[in-house]
This record gives sequence, C-alpha cells and structure tokens, in this order.
Amino acid sequence: MEGSKINVLIPENTMKDYNRASSDEEEEEETTDNYSRSSDEEKMNKELEQQKAKAKSEVEIVLRSFNARLEERRINGIMLPLGYRFWPSDDELIKPYLYSKILGKAVPPHPIIDINLSDYDPDKLPFDENCKPNEAYFFTCLEYKRVKGSVLRVVAKNGYWETRGGDVPVFSDKERKMMVGFKKNWTFLFGEAPAGKRSIWSMSELRLNPRLIPTNQIQIGDNLKFKMVNCAVCKIKKQLL
Repeated sequence: MEGSKINVLIPENTMKDYNRASSDEEEEEETTDNYSRSSDEEKMNKELEQQKAKAKSEVEIVLRSFNARLEERRINGIMLPLGYRFWPSDDELIKPYLYSKILGKAVPPHPIIDINLSDYDPDKLPFDENCKPNEAYFFTCLEYKRVKGSVLRVVAKNGYWETRGGDVPVFSDKERKMMVGFKKNWTFLFGEAPAGKRSIWSMSELRLNPRLIPTNQIQIGDNLKFKMVNCAVCKIKKQLL
C-alpha cells in the first residue's frame, strides 16, 4: 500500500455546492474591488471639484480687489489717471467748487462729500482715497453757536468744533486784488463744552465772498441767500504726532 494513491469520491451535489461557493466568493471579491475603485474615483472627483472651487474663489477675490481699485480711481463716474490726488489751494476750493455748488452749476469732478457736520465726530468721517492721507473735504452748512466774543462752536456727536479767531480773507491772485472768500480755522474737542479735551483734528472752513454772485443776472431768493451765508467747503485734517 505504500506509495499507492487513494481515490476519494466526492458526491456530485457537494462538488456543485463547492464550485458555486467559490464562484460567489470571486464575485464578492470583484464587487468589493469595483466598489473600492468607485469610492476612490468619487474621492478624486470630490477633491478635484474642491480645487476648482478654491481656484475660482481666488480668481474672484483678485477680480474684486482689482475692480475696487478701479472704483477708487473714479470720481462722479469719471475714471481718473493713476497717481491722481485732490490737492487744491484754498482759493481753488472756493472757486470753482463752492461757487458752482451754491449756484447749482456743474461742478468739476471732485471727492468733496455732502454731509451735515454735526452728525459726525471727525474720527468717524468718510475719507476719500483720492485725497491726501489724513485729509478730507466736505460741503456742509455750518450753524454757529456764539459763546463769548469771537468764540464760536459747532456741536457734534461726542464733542464740538471751536474757533477763537476771526475770518481771514482768501485771494485768488498774488496781488491780493481778487478776494474770493473767507477762511476760518477750527479745532475739535472731545467732551462737553467748555471743558472739552483738545484733539488732533483741525478744520479749515472756507466760505464764498457774496460779492462774486452775479446779482444782476440771477434772482436772489431765500434759499440762495441761506447758501451764500451758511454753506461752506471744509478741509478736515488729522495732525500727525
């Protein structure tokens, strides 16, 4: 018997069950492999979509920044050249800007904003990028409160503007023959008057010389009279320490 082979007979039904089980295992392994590949593809597609969304977001941020810089170079819808800065002299602020504003004429492109000065403290004012740093210009109608002698005040939110000097004439020529208006210098104080604390904010108020109004050409009504007396263009500046 040594070295002889032993033949084992396996029932036919058992063999069929074995083959069927082996086939099911192979199909299950193939299904598992297919599922694994499908999951990997979905993960790769998801990562690709995330990368595309991130790149699109970065492009949109760059475009918004670029468009914002373009808008900063616009005044009244007019595109300004690179390097433009609004830096007018006192007489130029009065004429043509304030002069045209009072008469309701077309005003050259400018970053001067209409405000009610009493509604703002200077550190909350809107500053335009087209002006010099720490400097801004505003059209406003000032209503003074006379305290004593030449001391005048304009009340704001958390303080007040105060001046102790009189008007200084503003001329448009070196010969000082053409007086276009008047200038008054103010300082802002935080707190309640008269014990307010002096701040680093100063203001130059510029008003039009009423004699420049062509009274023989236009009708002077109450509204125009009010503007001639009260309307001003103000240059507000933050003093650097």
